[in-house]
Amino acid sequence: MLRVRDIMTSDVIALSPQTSLLSAVQLFADSQVTGAPVVEGSKVVGVLSASDLMEFTTTSTDDERRGGESVEPERGEDFGTAEDVERGDEPAAALSSDFFGAAPTAFLDPIPGSDRDGIASLAGHEVGELMTRRIWSVRPDDQVAHAASVMQRAKIHRVLVMEDDRLVGIVTTTDIA
Repeated sequence: MLRVRDIMTSDVIALSPQTSLLSAVQLFADSQVTGAPVVEGSKVVGVLSASDLMEFTTTSTDDERRGGESVEPERGEDFGTAEDVERGDEPAAALSSDFFGAAPTAFLDPIPGSDRDGIASLAGHEVGELMTRRIWSVRPDDQVAHAASVMQRAKIHRVLVMEDDRLVGIVTTTDIA
């Protein structure tokens, strides 16, 4: 049986909550990824995805952007199991990896119908303001089918691979495909 450890990426690109959104977009484009975990010290505190960025650039007010509830995983919690997934709890996770490869500046253009410049808007905000705080994870020894089930039911495109509260990898829908 194929295990998560067999397909995961162990050299994970991560962001800090203090990283500017502009820097995050540039890192996504340079690395050709559509999302990354957000870590503070050695603790995973969230995930930032291309969909989060798209929603940010198309939402008209700061109040609308700040919607959502913070969910902190508890130590030892088996978060992200298929049974725990509630539909509608998570924003859509990301686009295909081709999105940033083909159009890395999509978020940098002026926002249609707005007098704001996309670059200034992104540079003036940090990852910690926008990241999804709900963390979906699997273990390295879980079956790949379990990881796929978690992603499908949560409507996300990546799960973190955690071992003893430590980030050891990431698995995306592309890895599974």
